[in-house]
Amino acid sequence: MAGLLSACSGSRSEPAGPEALRALFFEGKLAAAEELGRKGLAAAGPAEKDGWRVDLAEVLIYRGNRQGALDLMGGVTGEAPAAVRLRARLLSLFARRESDAGAARAGLEAALGEAKRLELADLMAEAETYLSRLDLESGAAGAALTRLSRAAESATGTLRGRFLRGTALVNTGRVLVGMSRWDEASSAFEAANAIAGADGFALLASAALSNLSTCYAATGQLERAIGVRRHVMESQREGQDAYLMNSYGQLGVLHFRAGQFSESVAAYAEAAARAEKLGDAASAALWLGSLATAHLRQGRADSAAQAAARALEMARRSGRKQEVDAAEVKQAEVLLAEGKAEEATQALRRLAASAPAQDDTRWMSLEVLGSALEALRRPAEAARQYEAALDVLHRQEKQLSRADSRVGYSERMAGLYRNYLNLLTGQGKDQGALRIVESNRARVLEEGVHSLDLARVQALLGRTVALSFWLAPGESSVWLVTRDTMRRFRLPAAPVIVEQVRAYRQFLESSPLDPLTAGPGQALFQTLLGPVLDQLPVNPRVIVVPDGALHDLNFETLVNPAGGAHYWLRDATVSIAPSLAALTASLASPGPGPALLVGDTPAVGSAYPRLEHAARELRLLPGHLTGRAIASLTGTAATVRAYAGARPGEQSILHFAAHAVANREVPLDSGIVLAPGDGTYLLRAREIMTQPLRADLVTLSACRGAGAKAFAGEGLVGLTWAFQKAGARTVIAGLWDVGDASTADLMAALYDGIARGETPAQALRTAKLGMISRGGPHAKPYYWAPFQVFTRSVH
Repeated sequence: MAGLLSACSGSRSEPAGPEALRALFFEGKLAAAEELGRKGLAAAGPAEKDGWRVDLAEVLIYRGNRQGALDLMGGVTGEAPAAVRLRARLLSLFARRESDAGAARAGLEAALGEAKRLELADLMAEAETYLSRLDLESGAAGAALTRLSRAAESATGTLRGRFLRGTALVNTGRVLVGMSRWDEASSAFEAANAIAGADGFALLASAALSNLSTCYAATGQLERAIGVRRHVMESQREGQDAYLMNSYGQLGVLHFRAGQFSESVAAYAEAAARAEKLGDAASAALWLGSLATAHLRQGRADSAAQAAARALEMARRSGRKQEVDAAEVKQAEVLLAEGKAEEATQALRRLAASAPAQDDTRWMSLEVLGSALEALRRPAEAARQYEAALDVLHRQEKQLSRADSRVGYSERMAGLYRNYLNLLTGQGKDQGALRIVESNRARVLEEGVHSLDLARVQALLGRTVALSFWLAPGESSVWLVTRDTMRRFRLPAAPVIVEQVRAYRQFLESSPLDPLTAGPGQALFQTLLGPVLDQLPVNPRVIVVPDGALHDLNFETLVNPAGGAHYWLRDATVSIAPSLAALTASLASPGPGPALLVGDTPAVGSAYPRLEHAARELRLLPGHLTGRAIASLTGTAATVRAYAGARPGEQSILHFAAHAVANREVPLDSGIVLAPGDGTYLLRAREIMTQPLRADLVTLSACRGAGAKAFAGEGLVGLTWAFQKAGARTVIAGLWDVGDASTADLMAALYDGIARGETPAQALRTAKLGMISRGGPHAKPYYWAPFQVFTRSVH
């Protein structure tokens, strides 16, 4: 992304006259373009003035000064060239669209016909783009997309034509955003940004990246959205008033989602003020509504009421139903905060009934209606509204095809799930609450799973015990599920648990002290396992389904003080699962299948030096994989292409002794570092997940192979997730970096256990207990605890 942004500011030769104005416009230097345009117009001769007027008018429109643009274009004379006169008509009609949409449409249709008659391809593209905006504003999204497709196709290969093609793509993305088709919108914005990068169109890049940031945020990719937004705002100081207004608003969104409400209030207020100054009523309504929400989260109902009232006023002024509906939902939220639940309920029922089936207004009004009915002590009705809201969101999610968009989509549902869960647990409906928790997990990993069949899971468990965690702001939960029972136990609020996990993880990685005698390991054991401990059998097999910060914790390291302080590893065989609903029974293997060993690759720059002990690890393993056909890819031969050609889909065991890259911003760009070849050295998660596997076990003895980011729906997403998505039954991977000398011995012991008939979870536990019993520095969790078993299989 940074490369594309820097390309947008690349140097140009210095043009003169109107060309200089257009160059400044394309580069996004709108204030300088306006200044040059006014000077040029004042100095131009009679034959040149009309061209200056039209170019300057376009700059003023982008700066939000529509009336100034109209005044300029009103002076265009009949003696001007036909193309200049037609372009003035197009711009003036587009600028007037909000005051008289019907007349604007008729005029633009006529102008489009004239452009076709005169065979002015770029003006045809411009007319189609303007008409698409009118289509969208009237609710005809399909017609808008058709027009924009024609606009992109008809634009020429000239500089202006390429700008128009990029503009059509940006508008296509905006239409798709309105349809909640986030992944397709992202693709359109990315394509527009590619055009901007190639031609130095900073103005186009600003529009494309601003909207792309919105898409990333909408699908839960917050870090990615923040990075793009910050880049964009740095380039918007040069007179791009409308774009900067929008960026303040989007910055408010990101601060809000991060829980930084004071910062979001400041950003929203700035965005709303700029929108009103620009005369953009629709945007003002949007940001004032957001400001009201931020005030509500601060408990400031009076301030929220003022912002919501102003938002409704601006929405009505805009004349757009979508903005009016959103403002009315916000008014209902304020009424609920003021204790007027019955009045809010009536308004929300009307809004939910009138909104289209998959419109955002529908699910938002249903969610708030659920809250209002809770306040009126009508829980059964409230539950029905929450279910209906979730149904709308699940239908929207099904339209997404890109995995990274779908993975993050659950972030959009987090508040709704939390409200519904609180309702159910408050009524003691623990099984219903578990069903809701599980319906939000591993939906992309396990296609089509949106509900929990508890009886099926209990039948699969046998003697295994499952612990499903859910972290929430007020009260967290853990469900204990066995073959015969299901019970929920209360845990402290999420912030308490998050801080304990953070402190213990930091202690394990950096403290020289013994975790058995110092550190927060015992306290965290009591917090997470204390409530369920007397319900567990002796030496249990436990499947843990973590949530949030618990993905950063190896439960085996928790310190049990009973019978002399010891790690929970001694008491239990622990595996990690993405969800209960995704669990399956193990299929009996027909016998030891083939194994593929990959690693000991050369250094890739200074960032990825050769792993000193990888060669020893790969030499040791064949002796512990008895009865299997073994193939190896090592050294310079271990390229991404060679891996694909080694038939990984036919292997029973895949073992990687290599560096791994955990990309927190874009988890599916996490990868395994192989030997350079064919222009790449990274086997990425997004490539792994598309190549079907039947492996019983994938082992990543690489650094930080487990994942990169925990999403509310899919858990820890990265390499482990990708291999499981591809079909691997079990994955062993690391949570943090550790020296590979100890890793080689641990892996040898692991495969010894598997050769004896142990499951991967049992074999890894045995190997770890062996390291502890031998004593010395490698007995500390730092050396054995990074590696965990991630499974979708009960046995």
